[in-house]
Amino acid sequence: MNYFLILLKKELIECMQNKKFWSFVIFVISAVAAIFFAKRKLPEQVYLILIVMLVSQYVFDSCYNDIRSGGALFFLNIQCGSMHIIAAKAVYALIIGTLLFIPAAAFLLKEFGYADLIWLLPFFAFVTGLTYNAAILTKKSDLLTSLVTSVLTLGFLQLLPYIPSLFLRFVILCFLSCLTIMLASKLSKTIKYRTEISAL
Repeated sequence: MNYFLILLKKELIECMQNKKFWSFVIFVISAVAAIFFAKRKLPEQVYLILIVMLVSQYVFDSCYNDIRSGGALFFLNIQCGSMHIIAAKAVYALIIGTLLFIPAAAFLLKEFGYADLIWLLPFFAFVTGLTYNAAILTKKSDLLTSLVTSVLTLGFLQLLPYIPSLFLRFVILCFLSCLTIMLASKLSKTIKYRTEISAL
């Protein structure tokens, strides 16, 4: 538990100091605000994709910073479980995603409401695991990671109309989030990954 609290504090400090992420947030919010006040409409899935992109950007930057700074290797060497490292990122991904979704639901989204947070919370956890895996497998390529994450999440959002039950969405996404986070944990323990971060 002490390790997890340290990780949460670390993630908070890094998130607050992440100029690239906050610049992206300001840019996206400004663009959406301009479209809103111009009284133009975009498909609602576009807004969800933008939220997912922001969450994914946070996770990628956090993952990349761990590798670049040697933080990932340090925590793994002191026997801090990789699951704790990913879970700490998932906590802030859920917070960021929720804070972005609430005003979007109030002003921009008609087909989605606050009740959709039931499945969106595990969805953001799924995005965390997906982004973490993509960042490792694409060797920390920002463009490739964003592309892989966007394509897969867009594909899932296209399937939403075929899963009308919020509870069923929740169950499916809980399963997928656990699957991707467990895979990310396994990848973090591979010799190839440890060798890569040791070489930096």
